[in-house]
Amino acid sequence: MGPVASWLGPGAVLMDMEANRKQCLPVDKRPVGFDDPDFSQLCVLVHDVRALRHGDWSGRARVLRALLRLPPMLRSVVRLPSDALYLTDRPTGRRIRAYLPRRLVDALGVVAISTLTLPASFEDYRRGGSRQAFRTNCSRARRAGVSVVRVEGAERIRERILEVFAGRDEPYARAWHARRAELGEGEFWFAVDPAGHTLAFAEVIVDDKAAMLTSMIRARRPGSSEARYLLMAELLSSLSRRDVRQVIVGRAFSLTPGLLYFQKLLGFSPKNLKIVAP
Repeated sequence: MGPVASWLGPGAVLMDMEANRKQCLPVDKRPVGFDDPDFSQLCVLVHDVRALRHGDWSGRARVLRALLRLPPMLRSVVRLPSDALYLTDRPTGRRIRAYLPRRLVDALGVVAISTLTLPASFEDYRRGGSRQAFRTNCSRARRAGVSVVRVEGAERIRERILEVFAGRDEPYARAWHARRAELGEGEFWFAVDPAGHTLAFAEVIVDDKAAMLTSMIRARRPGSSEARYLLMAELLSSLSRRDVRQVIVGRAFSLTPGLLYFQKLLGFSPKNLKIVAP
């Protein structure tokens, strides 16, 4: 029996015994999250089901085959790492709570949330072989003269957002993001080329130790793919300096395959989160 359990009494003894039991269990070496084939297949299934609901029946055979393997796909969500998400009761914390998904599966927390854990030093984040693509694309963007700026003022933000959507046939998304500029809930960061054209933008709501990335959109313009890496580098560096330690996006298996790949390169991973006060 541990010293803490003996001090707290019989109820804590049971907690201590449960902790010791878990320590004795064999280590589960199966891949988890984006590296788990079952979880990856669940992501594809959710994407295909959404397409069916919008009238795209091209993936219906794939959906039927995937449904036969639904139990192991659901177990892949249960096996995701668990973590605490520290949110304050300030307006920023309440806004992040409002954007987190709430379904029946989220009774005890929020499941499968794409999460990035930031170290105290941004240099520690960008080191290592897993960040090679990140560093390479940032270097390409810098050589091309791309710069990153944080813009304030609803009208200035809206103008740059509309510039990004000028080459995208997405009227609903364009209107939604333009509305975000007027709400003023988050910070808006933009990647800009040497001629002043907007290549990409991101919106992030910053609480005390946590932040939520609500948008990351790039223009249909040459150089925008590399620019979004530099945009994320400058944004994450700023968050790290402000002692933000968690950056979340949304439900991991609700993201498109392209976004999943981008987030994996950045170091995001799906986690089951329990919201607690700092």
